[in-house]
Amino acid sequence: MRHAKNIEKMMDLVSKRPENFEWGRPLKLVAIQTAISGIRSDIERLKKGELPLYKTLFSARDIEQSLIEGKYAITA
Repeated sequence: MRHAKNIEKMMDLVSKRPENFEWGRPLKLVAIQTAISGIRSDIERLKKGELPLYKTLFSARDIEQSLIEGKYAITA
C-alpha cells in the first residue's frame, strides 16, 4: 500500500509541474531491450514456478528504484 501511494505521489508531482522535471540521461536502445528481455524472462520463470515470488518483487523494486534515481532531476 505504501509503495502504491508513493507512485501515485510521484505521478501527481510530475503531472502537476512537468516543467520541474527533466530526463536525467538518455537510455540506449540496447539497454532498454536488455532490460525488457530480462523482465519478460522473469515473468515466464515466475509463471512456470521456477522463480520465487519474493525474488521477482525484489527485482521489480530494484528496477523501479534505479529508474526513480537515475531518470528525473528537479530543476527548480
